[in-house]
Amino acid sequence: MAKMKKLLAATLASAMAVSMLFGCGGNEKNVETTTESTTQATEATETESTATTETVTEATEEPKEENNVNTGDVLIDLTFDDDSVGGCATYMNGGDCELSATGGELVLDVKKSGNLNYANQVYYDGFALNQDCVYELSFDVRSTVERGLEYRIQINGGDYHAYVMDEITVGAETMHVSKEFTMQEESDPAPRLCMNLGHFDYGEDGTPHQVYFDNVKLTVVDASKAMTIEALPEAMKVNINQLGYKPDSKKLATITEEAATSFDVLDVKTGKSVLQGTIGDRKYDSGADDKFAIVDFSQEHTR
Repeated sequence: MAKMKKLLAATLASAMAVSMLFGCGGNEKNVETTTESTTQATEATETESTATTETVTEATEEPKEENNVNTGDVLIDLTFDDDSVGGCATYMNGGDCELSATGGELVLDVKKSGNLNYANQVYYDGFALNQDCVYELSFDVRSTVERGLEYRIQINGGDYHAYVMDEITVGAETMHVSKEFTMQEESDPAPRLCMNLGHFDYGEDGTPHQVYFDNVKLTVVDASKAMTIEALPEAMKVNINQLGYKPDSKKLATITEEAATSFDVLDVKTGKSVLQGTIGDRKYDSGADDKFAIVDFSQEHTR
């Protein structure tokens, strides 16, 4: 499978540089910059219509440290009884939706489902996963139309691969979902819980509708073998397509770094800019309580 990786760089007015790798199962090493004032993310362009993500878990013989989580701990407990979104937010990539809370439920008003299953995404941050710890994720969900839903807890960066995920069909009747899993990778101090509500190849998500959530919980089932968590990673400032881009597809990135005024697409191998652009006006995301800008680098193709 032929691949090409390029680096999307948002030039900052400040002197701090943040770099991050994005790819779809690639084996390239991350290229970090410490002297340039950039926020970076890589673009993986696939020449085939599908992309895959590989997860590699390396064995270690180092002794386990004392864990910092206990059996019975409730890491996420969202009931929405106060009619607030409880820290949940939305991410859109070709979709259109609005998040609110009413009647003790979280409500996603889907106006456009887009073309990707994550074109509309509800997400929640602010928890951690310990290696070798057993968890239970549970929630109640219903929808005004029959449609697909992918739920996942994923790494919040890099290739965005899932630690646990499943796809279900939801409808008018409230469904209780429960999934037990073991964190089999290295401890992650800042993963992300996602509910993907974009387009699926079945159901009626093409019409405007609402999806309701309640009683979202992440509970520690067994912490007897859990490893400790040490440090938090740096927050991401550039978000791109989690699966990469096909050569002639539309290529968009979301930039949340307020100091960024322009961006560059860089060739990873040469470090040279192959495309430059200006970052336009910011928009406000009420769900995330944050401003963002969308940049388009679709004119860059496979070389």
